[in-house]
Order: sequence, then structure tokens, then C-alpha cells
Amino acid sequence: MILCVDSSGIGVQFSIAEPDGHELATVLAAPRSELSRDMSAMFAQVLDAAGMQDGTAIKRIVAGQGPGTFIGTRVALSFANGLAAAGGLPVASFDSLAALRLTVGDPSAISVRDARRGQFYVNDGGESRIIDEEQLVAIVAETTYIVSDAVPPELHADRSLAHMQDLLAFCTGRLGWLERTAPKAMIATAEPCEDGYAEPVYLRDYL
Repeated sequence: MILCVDSSGIGVQFSIAEPDGHELATVLAAPRSELSRDMSAMFAQVLDAAGMQDGTAIKRIVAGQGPGTFIGTRVALSFANGLAAAGGLPVASFDSLAALRLTVGDPSAISVRDARRGQFYVNDGGESRIIDEEQLVAIVAETTYIVSDAVPPELHADRSLAHMQDLLAFCTGRLGWLERTAPKAMIATAEPCEDGYAEPVYLRDYL
């Protein structure tokens, strides 16, 4: 079995899947919730949801490397690295936006995530990159389908997230807000980590 984890987006996701990507269970933690700060509790919950008494059947871990928030991205990565080291398990990391994009199954789609400070992370098939608002508007105007993290009601007052939603509002009919990433997409985009340690990806040279 494969444990798939990602905390680079708005919330936290733990999933267990078979090697072919077939999903057995997924647990989601809302942003800023108590569960989102307790990776051990999330691991216990996803094991229980998959009908597993313990983690001995986990043979591989894949973890989202971002791009995402500076601290948030590291939460699940650190847990994945610790669990891998303790259990002698291989760990691989995946581009979180590439996996989000692959989830919708449209090769022409792009994925977008708020990077704050008037910037946005975007993936349109290659490596994720950071762009400004003018570039985002130009890209989405020519795009068949856009996908991004679903923004829960408790964060609708967040001015930065609200601004991104306003920017994408004209894409009605070709815009999807996803609450989760398909484990199969996480696995498909994962690459083995050098030295067996998953590192976050930051696209800025400053915090």
C-alpha cells in the first residue's frame, strides 16, 4: 500500500492507495483545524478508514512538495520523512499543482494556486512556476479548463483568496474547485527523492 500526503494547499490530505492508484481511503483536515496540526491523528484516521489495524502494510510514501505555503507545505513532508526513516520506507515527492491538474483528466487544463503578494502558482503541463496577476489573466483567457483548491466558507473573508476567486470568476463553466487530489494523480507525478528525503519546493528566493 502507498500512503499519499499533502499539506501544501488550503487543507491537509492523507490517502491510502494500492500500487495502481486505486484509492482505499482519504481523510481531509480543514484549514486551521486541530486535526490539520496533528499528522499522527490523521495517519491513524486514514488507517482506520482503510480498515488497517496499523501501518505495516504501507510500503511506500509519496508527499506533496508544493508549491504552497512556506510552513504548511512542510507539515506533511516532515511527517512523511519521519515515518519513512522510522520504517525504512522509500519516499517520493510530487509537484502538488501537477497532481491537482492531473486529477481532472484534461491534458489542456491548468492548475492555479494563490501565492500571496499579488502572485500565483500555476502549472500548465511542465514544472510549476510563479506568475503575476497580469500573466494569470492572460493565461486563463486562453485556457480550456482551470482548476484550483476549493476555498472553504470559513476562509471566504480572506482577502487574498477572495481576490483570486474574483480573478477566476469570468471562467464560469470551465473552472473547477477541488477539495482533494486523486491519490492516483499523486502517485503518477511522484519521483523518488534524492537521499531518501523529501524537500519542499519554493519558487521565491525570499519568504
